Amino acid sequence: AKVTIRQFAPKDHAIVCKIFKQGMKDNYRNLVVDALKLPASAGACVLAPAACAGLLHSRGVLTTGLGIAGTAVAAAVIPAAVAGWIWKLLADYTRYSLSDDLADVPKHYMQDKGNNFWVAELDGEVVGCVAIQARGEGKAELRRMSVKPGLRRAGVATQLAHTLIRFAHQQAYQEVYLTTTSSQRAAIALYTKLGWATTKVTQDSIASFHHLSLDVAAAVTKLSLK
Repeated sequence: AKVTIRQFAPKDHAIVCKIFKQGMKDNYRNLVVDALKLPASAGACVLAPAACAGLLHSRGVLTTGLGIAGTAVAAAVIPAAVAGWIWKLLADYTRYSLSDDLADVPKHYMQDKGNNFWVAELDGEVVGCVAIQARGEGKAELRRMSVKPGLRRAGVATQLAHTLIRFAHQQAYQEVYLTTTSSQRAAIALYTKLGWATTKVTQDSIASFHHLSLDVAAAVTKLSLK
């Protein structure tokens, strides 16, 4: 079956939101794994059991069942706390997005000629989406790239990206940039293959972020999209 790309229509709203929410959930595990590698989290995971063991040893209970259990609990509490914290942040971000631009796609992406929102359709079913927003000075931002589970790495995101790049070229954009978490390793690999280059990596308390930039003219030539 052939995947077709078309502009968003109001009838697509529910499935687009569903695909977006699923994408956020699917990124959760990688976010947790990466967050536990950050210095603050890793240090806490090491120091908490050690501190607990030291306290129990000072009270002469380290070799008892209580001491062993206490140390084990300390070793588990920090990762569980980090996982719970990330889940809450993801839930908050998802709710915000669904109440912000995704609540009214035509308003945010269809009214200005420099913006657009597309969906990928397979056998009459929407299976992916992507958007572009003008940011001024010849620049635009890629937003809301998401593909239904089971069809990732099947070329859907590539076709969506090709459509976006052609549009950017038609609009005379010089650059299309995007930001994604470092946990989105498959997405970063795809963007890099298509011509995006990482310009910087930033970090906050739970994740690192890749900032990528695409030279539109160079990408159109490289990918033969004229």
